[in-house]
Amino acid sequence: MTRYKLSVIPITGIHIGTGDEISPLEYTIVSEENKDIFRRFQPEKILAGFSEGQKNRLDKLIDNNKIQEIMALFHQHVTEENCLYECDISQDEAMEYYDKINDLRNQLIISEMYRDRGHFQPVIPGSSLKGAIRTAIINQLSPSGKQYGQRDEYYLVKDSLKKDNAFNDPFRSVRITDCPVKGQKIQSIQRFINFKENRNNGQDFTDKMRMVMEVIRGKLMGGDSSAEGYLDIDERLNRIQSEIKKWRPSPVKIDLKMIIHACNQFFMKNMEAEHRKFYENSMYKRLSDISHTMINWTKEKIQKKNCCLIRLGRFSHVENVTEEKYRNPKTKKGYGNTRTLMNKEFPTGWAILEMEE
Repeated sequence: MTRYKLSVIPITGIHIGTGDEISPLEYTIVSEENKDIFRRFQPEKILAGFSEGQKNRLDKLIDNNKIQEIMALFHQHVTEENCLYECDISQDEAMEYYDKINDLRNQLIISEMYRDRGHFQPVIPGSSLKGAIRTAIINQLSPSGKQYGQRDEYYLVKDSLKKDNAFNDPFRSVRITDCPVKGQKIQSIQRFINFKENRNNGQDFTDKMRMVMEVIRGKLMGGDSSAEGYLDIDERLNRIQSEIKKWRPSPVKIDLKMIIHACNQFFMKNMEAEHRKFYENSMYKRLSDISHTMINWTKEKIQKKNCCLIRLGRFSHVENVTEEKYRNPKTKKGYGNTRTLMNKEFPTGWAILEMEE
């Protein structure tokens, strides 16, 4: 087995969700030194510190369904001891919170990102990394001159990896650990919008859907985050399979060179195509400038030895999670004309992988 030290360096914001949501009964926003700060707490820890009088007051508020007063009671007692973590929040979201916290019609829900439940540290799951790498390699190995229909993904994977069943899947030899995120400026609360060029005759490019999420801060948004873990490639697996003669070894051998080449070919092509289609000639020059800066920065980074580009998490878009020969739009209108942007200007999900034996 060969073990590589794996570093994930976010370029843009990354949101890998858990499916859970955070309500104002679990967080508060405060303004300190002209800066808005998001603080998440555990209501049960605050409740454990309540006096009998405070508990009786809470019971009465619950009986009378006084939601705003219940939230205010918890918010008043947030301390360093019961605060799980704090981070930056965009100015727009802070202003919405201050404006609508007492309005029951607004839930002010925030989508949670994947975390270590012991310390609530942001984590990039190994399964997300392996899935993105697998997509890039299958795309590279897919048979030439053959197109697959929407129901033929199984056959595309089988033909590309030359596998008969799960036992001789070459990705059995690849293992990636979860990667805890480290740094000083590693997380933020941001709003996501569906961008469409010339929406409302150019007066606005956003829709009215509210999508607010925790994100890992990338380099382009002032973050210093990096996630570290390990990539293991088990060269013994095929030899062991041959010795026990229970199933035939896979003829496809996954190695570091294949991973780097496939990811750079697949994801760099998609990054540049997205730039040309959505941002390069946009009337909103800020989008074009950010996308162009991202491409130049990425090309410089992947020139280094054992580095490659990857896209992770929510809003990666169909081009980055499906193989070219299998990818088909599922609507009669064809491919969509929107992108999901963070803070009205940043694409999401892009990162650099650095690997060292």
